[in-house]
Amino acid sequence: MKKKLLAIFFLIFISVEKSNSGSFESCSNASDIAESIMYARQQNADMIKVYNAGAKTLPDKRTKKTLMRLVQRAYKKRRYSTEKYKNNAIMDFKNKIFNECYSEK
Repeated sequence: MKKKLLAIFFLIFISVEKSNSGSFESCSNASDIAESIMYARQQNADMIKVYNAGAKTLPDKRTKKTLMRLVQRAYKKRRYSTEKYKNNAIMDFKNKIFNECYSEK
């Protein structure tokens, strides 16, 4: 699980670095990060391990703080036992983050 999260965060970080802030692409990248975090949450991953896996790939404190806020928001959500509800929680969180990001622009 940890290696998978590191790989996901690393790939997303690369794409975030290439995208323009405030663009559709950057909001899409943010929602992909949110999806990865909520996936880990629904798999009962340790919160601090999820944060640390992502933080290792991030260059600055501001971005790390944003990541922590996303992790905290995901872990405030309920963890489900059935795949259907897990998938719904993941997609709902991903879509919410995209909507919030894109609405700010």
